[in-house]
Amino acid sequence: MNGALGEREHGELLELASIEALGVLDAPDRARLARHLREGCSRCLELLRAGERSAGALAALALPLPAPATLRARVLASFGGGDTAAPVRQPALTRPPRRAGAGARWLRAAAGAAAVAAITIVAVRVTATLERERTLRREAELARARADASAHAAEQERDRLVALVETVGAPAARAVVLAGAAGIPAARGRAFVEPVGQRIVLLVYDLPPPPPGRIYQLWTIEGGVPASAGTFATSAAGLARHATATQARLGEAIVLAVTVEPEGGVPQPTGPIVMAQSQ
Repeated sequence: MNGALGEREHGELLELASIEALGVLDAPDRARLARHLREGCSRCLELLRAGERSAGALAALALPLPAPATLRARVLASFGGGDTAAPVRQPALTRPPRRAGAGARWLRAAAGAAAVAAITIVAVRVTATLERERTLRREAELARARADASAHAAEQERDRLVALVETVGAPAARAVVLAGAAGIPAARGRAFVEPVGQRIVLLVYDLPPPPPGRIYQLWTIEGGVPASAGTFATSAAGLARHATATQARLGEAIVLAVTVEPEGGVPQPTGPIVMAQSQ
C-alpha cells in the first residue's frame, strides 16, 4: 500500500503518526493521517500506538493540567458527529500561507516532552527531599524517646540503690534470713528491716520465676495478722531485689514470708508460702 506513495511523502506520514499522540497536529494533518491509516499502513499504525503508550506514561507522571477548550469539539468531530443540544462553533482561523514542516512539528513535540520530563524530575526530587526530612525527624524522635526511657530507668535504679543503702546502713536496721519452703527448698533470701522509716529491702536467690499469671508477694506478719509489703518477680536466674516502704509496724515481733499470688497481688494471702523467715 505504501508503494503508491513517494518515499518522502510516506516519511512525513510516519512522522505525523509518531507525534499525533502529543496533540500537536492541526486538523488537515490529522485528516491526512487518518486517510492514510484507513488505507491499511501497519507501520504508521504501530508508530501511532507507540506514541500513545509513551504519552500515557508521561501523563501519569506529570502534574494534572486543565483540558484544552477545544477538546470537546475535537472529540466529537473525530467520531463524525456533534452535540446537537449545544453545538460548538469553531472560530474562523486564517491559515498561514505555509504550514510548518516536519522539523517544526518535531520541535514542538520535543519541547512538550522536555517540559513533562522537567516537571517529573522536579517532582521526584522534591518528593525524595521531603521523604528524607520525614525519615530524619522520625529517627530524631525515636532517639529522644530512647534517651528519655534510659534516663527514667537510670533514675529508678538510682532511687532503688539509695533506698537499699539507706535501709541497710540505718543504725536501727536488722537483718532477717529467709529459707525456701513449699517444694522450693533451694530458695533463700535476706531482708533488711528498718523500723524508723518503715522500709524493707529483700534480696532473693534461687527462687524460680512465678508461673504465668502469678506473682510473688511479701508479707509482714505480727501476732498472726499479715500485711502486704508489695509484689515482685524473679529473673530467669532466680534473683530479685525488692525494696518497699510499708505502713505496718516493723517491730522486733514481726516475721516475713513470701507467697505465690494472682498477678497484681491480693489484700490477704491465698497462695502457698514459698519463703519464710528462719527462726
